Amino acid sequence: MHANDGSLAENWIFERGGWQLDRVNKAFGYMLGTTQADQKVARVLSGWKPKVGARLPSPRALEKPIRARALNMQALLISNILDFAETALNIDEGVAGVLTVTLVIHYPDVLLLADDSAFVSRMRKAMAARSIGESEVLAWNEVIRRDFIHP
Repeated sequence: MHANDGSLAENWIFERGGWQLDRVNKAFGYMLGTTQADQKVARVLSGWKPKVGARLPSPRALEKPIRARALNMQALLISNILDFAETALNIDEGVAGVLTVTLVIHYPDVLLLADDSAFVSRMRKAMAARSIGESEVLAWNEVIRRDFIHP
């Protein structure tokens, strides 16, 4: 298997880490050439197809009227990267959507682990400003996770 090769040999997975780093060039070869291979091994072991590209969570998992409410809240959550006078400085709408959905996905976990965190406080302020209940955001979380895990 080569670092730039698109294939993944099964025997390579089992032999991974079985050799000792006894030479400097072998160590550098390992450090510089295996990230792509490591990612493919991780995909195979996680049940994903090794040649499929990355999937991103998307606000499109939500129905249209609900998505509009989520994007309305997005305007408050990440306004510091969306409201530049010079439009070239604003991030792409797709990137903003992924960021917002990622915040929604992680909200329940952070709520359990650090209820007094700045993240939870900011989410609650945005929800209150847009008259969105916490239960609604938790429902969005379920829909988005379900769509992301089972396309």
